[in-house]
Amino acid sequence: MNANNRLSTADFANRFFLTLAALLAILMSLTAAAQGIGRIEFVAGDARITRGAQVFQAVRAAEVLQGDVIVTGINGQIQLRMIDNAFVALRANSRFTLEQYQVKGDANDSAVLSLAYGILRTFTGALVGRDKSKFIMKAQNATIGIRGSGNILSYNDTDGTVNHTLTGAHSVTSRDLQGIERTLISKPGQTVQVAPGGSPKFIPTPAYIFAAASSPVATSAAKEGDAPATEPAAAPAASATAAVEKAAAPAATTTASATTTQAAAQAVINSLAARQFSANEDLGVIIRTSVPFGSAQRLGFAASGGQGPRGSDATFDSAGNLVKMNNINASEFITGPGGAVPNLAPVNLVTGNVAFSGGVAADSFRNADNSIVLGRWQGGQMSVTDTATANAVPTVYQLGSASASYAIYRELPLGILYSLTGATSYKVDAATRPTDSFGNIGQLVSAFLNVNFSSRLADMGIVVAINNQNLTLGGTAISFDGGFTNFGLANRIATCTGSNCNSGGYRGTLNGFFAGSNGTAAGASYRINPNRLTGQAFADMIVGNIAFTALSAPTSISLPLTGSIALSMNNFVDNTANQTPNQFPVVATGTISANFSNRTLGFNMVFTDTDPSTNHNVHTATASGVPIIGVGFSASSNGTPLKNDGRVTITCTGNCNNPAAGIVSRFDGYFTNALGNGAIVNIVAADAGEVAGVNGVNGHGLIATAYFGTALAPIAGPTASTPTSATVLNPLGNVVGMSRLMLSERRCARCYSP
Repeated sequence: MNANNRLSTADFANRFFLTLAALLAILMSLTAAAQGIGRIEFVAGDARITRGAQVFQAVRAAEVLQGDVIVTGINGQIQLRMIDNAFVALRANSRFTLEQYQVKGDANDSAVLSLAYGILRTFTGALVGRDKSKFIMKAQNATIGIRGSGNILSYNDTDGTVNHTLTGAHSVTSRDLQGIERTLISKPGQTVQVAPGGSPKFIPTPAYIFAAASSPVATSAAKEGDAPATEPAAAPAASATAAVEKAAAPAATTTASATTTQAAAQAVINSLAARQFSANEDLGVIIRTSVPFGSAQRLGFAASGGQGPRGSDATFDSAGNLVKMNNINASEFITGPGGAVPNLAPVNLVTGNVAFSGGVAADSFRNADNSIVLGRWQGGQMSVTDTATANAVPTVYQLGSASASYAIYRELPLGILYSLTGATSYKVDAATRPTDSFGNIGQLVSAFLNVNFSSRLADMGIVVAINNQNLTLGGTAISFDGGFTNFGLANRIATCTGSNCNSGGYRGTLNGFFAGSNGTAAGASYRINPNRLTGQAFADMIVGNIAFTALSAPTSISLPLTGSIALSMNNFVDNTANQTPNQFPVVATGTISANFSNRTLGFNMVFTDTDPSTNHNVHTATASGVPIIGVGFSASSNGTPLKNDGRVTITCTGNCNNPAAGIVSRFDGYFTNALGNGAIVNIVAADAGEVAGVNGVNGHGLIATAYFGTALAPIAGPTASTPTSATVLNPLGNVVGMSRLMLSERRCARCYSP
């Protein structure tokens, strides 16, 4: 072998070992990614981890991974020891994400902790010892840089971000309303606040921060064998804090006793928990449970929607648990194959109140934008009062060992829903644990929600494990259009594997909903039960609720910010003629005039029926000042308007039926593009004097879709956004007729299947 060959061989060897080293580095990085970045040292009460599509209870000694979302309930606490020996403690009613945590001793080392709400206490480890800039904490409106070792970080909707320095120093950075970035540096004992819409400023330390500075105490809720880890001492910082407080306080201020301080802190915490929704706020709600019927059978129970003039009024206890829901539909139900059950007359209230007492609260959750609240009551009793009947006696259900699971949410406005485009995938944010009729508690193994807002179709499914049953329920191409913010699957076949599966098979219902203000929040409610025997009630019923959050925010179209436009009706599809006996078609003309500068519009529509026996009744609908929300708009002629609703006036000429009673109606529309030169309006109307009838009575109702400007009707059949049946269901799926829909003052946005 000559020298050149020897040199070539050496070069080959060097290249080989360099390549091998690179491959080993990649393998090590992949291995490290799958390894834990920390370990749970202590957990008490309700503490859950969301990992991808899985949600499970936190347990002592379990590893946490990068990307884990940790949520604590009203009595929950958790302490983590990270791989660089950093200490992280999450207090009750909190949620944070381990966005990034890498400690390898190279340039890629970094840690990013994101607090959605609640209180987080940290003491940094070796990572900060090498490079303080590598450790970052985020709240919703501020970023905290670490220049020392210990802090308490809080975020709530009222105070915004509050950061208290225990040891070392911290930088608190945010952008003001003008977009200018501002930073304050805090030293031991100092507290910095970034109020919503504000800039960083020094404040006296709130009482709840003092409370969070103390180590947690083991309670009966702690897992067996757990004990609180010894948190790093905060006494020097507490002393420094006291000095700052004394200097900042008026001369007459005296130091409160430890008992008074603790009581004040608890009062603040209780207030924050209870302030989940405002009183009399218009809310969506679904409550599910099962109640005894006969000696051993179960009857389904669902409560949903909101039928009062203000919508659903939620009452919470001081810990933030639902104790009462007013003005909602409440119903017992028997559904699916199996026929009628003898001697059963299910309760079905169009408007009622549901209250809980005597049970144990569990699985409490509030999402980051405060648009979804989940929880359940185990045991105790549930009372249902018919508010439409004077002096009604409440029906009381003893839950026994069973649970009632609830989801309460702020509905995504229809106008915003119509503005969303493209495909969005969601992950599980939190869930109530599935429960059955006998008190068994299971796990939500996985859940998925994928939404195509352009086609307005959703794919959704769940896997539930309980009592040696692994149950799967789901479906694809679920429509959520036509004025619905809700969607779902009713009485679908569910599959079961496991040693305790029912040989007769299973069926289930899975309802989904959109919440919040921009499409990033969604939820689902489910019930699964063994198929009923003929004439029998349910042998069992498994129920639960889920909150989802979008992996990325949906894209949306925006209308012009200024200017105006006038659109003429180019087509009108009457969907009533072939579905109501003796109904003659209606023809229509109309215009829409939109003012994008002040985000309002008006319309004028004329409807003429072709029934020769009525002298061609002519109804004229006019409205002005109707708010434009997103790309949508809604108006009604009856009762108290919903939030963001406009008012429409309808007059009739000709041989009008009971003209004194007038017409009850809804007009729900949206612009079809960013230019605002096309619009579609869904219309439902009925004679108010015919409330007692079904499907509008004698053909005097109207379900139709009008097309304006560039919006074109399909060549054949109604669009996906058009109601396709004159038969109207209430939010529990019961046939109540078109005129009942109108008087309920709902656009069917809460139409659930029981």
